Amino acid sequence: MATLGWIALAVNLHFATAADTAPRAVEHQYILSARVRPLVVLWIRRDNVGAGRVRWANGAGEKSVELVIGSDPDRVPMRINRWGYIGEFHRPGEADVIGVMTETEETSVEQARRNLDRRGATHVYRCMRTSIRDGQSATALFGLAFPEAVTYRAVDNVRRQVEERTGTARQVPVPAGTDHGFLLAVWNLVDTSVTMHRAGAPQARLKRDCVYANMLYEVRLESAKSTVQGLLESEFAVLNRATGKTTRFQMTYGVDTPLAGVPVRIVFRPNWWFEAELNLVREGDIRGATVRGGE
Repeated sequence: MATLGWIALAVNLHFATAADTAPRAVEHQYILSARVRPLVVLWIRRDNVGAGRVRWANGAGEKSVELVIGSDPDRVPMRINRWGYIGEFHRPGEADVIGVMTETEETSVEQARRNLDRRGATHVYRCMRTSIRDGQSATALFGLAFPEAVTYRAVDNVRRQVEERTGTARQVPVPAGTDHGFLLAVWNLVDTSVTMHRAGAPQARLKRDCVYANMLYEVRLESAKSTVQGLLESEFAVLNRATGKTTRFQMTYGVDTPLAGVPVRIVFRPNWWFEAELNLVREGDIRGATVRGGE
């Protein structure tokens, strides 16, 4: 989850009302910027190095959320190609979750450079498929190899291959009251904080429990403050209940229409040497690449 965290952090899943008719589809595009720290005291920033997309639908008793974030090799030094996808598809009492991410566990800039020097014609992706039914979470984990040239723009094609893959699933019980996915937990926290702000209530610490890839997490909204732009700037923490490890991210989102609950800026630092920042693409903004489906 620590590595997937920078993929998942960008999701805001607030809906002003839960329609009981046809699903309402919404999509937002983001520009990815990054900072790396080759030395302990020095940060190097690069803007517009990739893109992100949040796509969700809500209605008729169903909710779906899809998030993809990735670097653009044509915009990044050394043509770094790192991306990931999470999709959650919720129905009353059950859910299906799919995850895909570039397989890498780099702990420093130097190690990342060495891994790039060893890269070949293909790259292995870590894949996850979860089905939650009748209080049980069944997750299959496996690897899939794709050509090195495959980027985040091929997400729809890659997702279909993950959906078609068969594998042995491990089952764990899901405690009552647990959200069926990380994105759903963030959705609920953002929704509650927006509602509290509109009601004039003080922003208290909020938390939700969730299951992701058969692991239990506690997602906390630890603080929220208003900005002069009429947004909420919030601090989140994610506790892995098995390992005790906590990761953190920041998210700024709207409270009024048309940006109610929509993330405007998200910052996540998964380790000491790398920081990712997503900024919402506004109307008329032509700086960045967008995520538009298969390659």
